[in-house]
Amino acid sequence: MKVIGAIPKSFSVTERKRATNFAERHPATVPSLVDAFLNEDYRASQRIAVVLETLAKRRADLIQPHLKRLLSCLDKPGTGTALKRNIPRILQWTTIPDKLKAMTVNSCLKLLADPAELVAAKVFSMTVLANIARDGHAALANEIRAHIESQYQLSTPAFRSRAKKVLKTLDRLSLQH
Repeated sequence: MKVIGAIPKSFSVTERKRATNFAERHPATVPSLVDAFLNEDYRASQRIAVVLETLAKRRADLIQPHLKRLLSCLDKPGTGTALKRNIPRILQWTTIPDKLKAMTVNSCLKLLADPAELVAAKVFSMTVLANIARDGHAALANEIRAHIESQYQLSTPAFRSRAKKVLKTLDRLSLQH
């Protein structure tokens, strides 16, 4: 089955739910969704990202086998802005396995530190990094904090809003340790 055929051009809320429910009931279609997400044009990739994010929220176990591939895409030169934004958006809902944490931290810190990167990629990366710090890597908190604080005053309201939430999480971590 070609999964991209299940993602229509007019992608209403009902159609997104239908596509997500189908993928959830038929886990064998998830690799095809990931393939299409990484290889289709910008619009199709955007539509599929919504399905993958919802799957990550509901059933992270369906996304877990594809994390390394998603992360590898972030490090490729020429990766499009939609993928740079949507991969961390998906990752924020999953638990990163220990063997992929270093790769995830490097990729997300690179996105967060890049002054030319879009704000959406940065805010999702902040959340992924905070989740990793919260899951037993409290030493990472200082590095995340430094990146956030260096950009805070010059960034957008969206960046500052997410930064406040992430900084509160990091503050709680420092109080625990």
